Amino acid sequence: MINNDRNDALEQAAPSSVAAALQHLAVPDGWKLVPVEPTPEIIAGAAIASWPTATLADIDLARQAAPLVLMRMNMAPGTTVNALAGMLATMAPAYRAMLAAAPAAPAQEQLAAPTDSFQSRVQPWMMACFGAEISADGAERNHRFLEESLELVQASGCTAKEAHQLVDYVYGRPVGERAQEVGGVMVTLAALCLAQGLDMHAAGDTELARIWTKVEAIRAKQAAKPKHSPLPARRPAAAGSMGLDDLMTACESAYRIGPYHGFVGSLNAIRNSAMHKIGMAEAEADECERLSVKMKERAEKAEARVKELEGGELDCPACGGSGHADDDAVGSAP
Repeated sequence: MINNDRNDALEQAAPSSVAAALQHLAVPDGWKLVPVEPTPEIIAGAAIASWPTATLADIDLARQAAPLVLMRMNMAPGTTVNALAGMLATMAPAYRAMLAAAPAAPAQEQLAAPTDSFQSRVQPWMMACFGAEISADGAERNHRFLEESLELVQASGCTAKEAHQLVDYVYGRPVGERAQEVGGVMVTLAALCLAQGLDMHAAGDTELARIWTKVEAIRAKQAAKPKHSPLPARRPAAAGSMGLDDLMTACESAYRIGPYHGFVGSLNAIRNSAMHKIGMAEAEADECERLSVKMKERAEKAEARVKELEGGELDCPACGGSGHADDDAVGSAP
């Protein structure tokens, strides 16, 4: 987010004419933007300048152009290069006069984005991969941009704690203006790439070429994406389970969907989670019951053994014969 409080200082430091600065960057030195069709001023300028005395440089230029004319036109027999150059020599001054008379290009034309911009080249991929509806889904594009931004800063060393701090900081400030924020993203991305030794334009072209080969896989991932969720895929979890974060996401989605459908959707999510928890509890109860049966069987076996010892029915440990009713219990004092 760009600090609006510094706009005055930035405007003072900026060129007096942004359009002129952009035109200077877009048009190389020695070149000029001119209209495709001539104007009356251009024709008049050429007529006025067509009969002056040509300079030596104009005559030399005409001699270089004359052979090209002879190869492409059926000239009168006997026409020489020098004779033709004499006729062409006045065209150079006329050309300069035409350029001088040409009107300046309108500002909107100077500032227009080139038709082969990276943004325009992304659009065909979006349409081929997602179609018009998903491509125009502002919420979906927001989530995917945020996801990629987080992945970039994560790869560049930013921690989750730092990211959470910045989220709280940004959402504690007034909402910005989208076009200005896009500019801020472009500037800061370029600055990050400079600091990391990366070429943002080359990286963008490489990634666009790569994802053109992944259209089917990306379509399948989009089809499996959780409905009404900012997440690109379901979180790893036990089948049917739903944690607190999932319930909160479902409720937030319900708010966006609408009162009735959102309420029903939230109830379904809570019901499914509760049914899963009940299933887990029933499984634990079954296990407890199984262990209880085993413990009961062991207790019965122990009780039978005690009765055998008390009845003297076991073999005598001293003589090896049958036990006697008046024998002392094993281990007792004489």
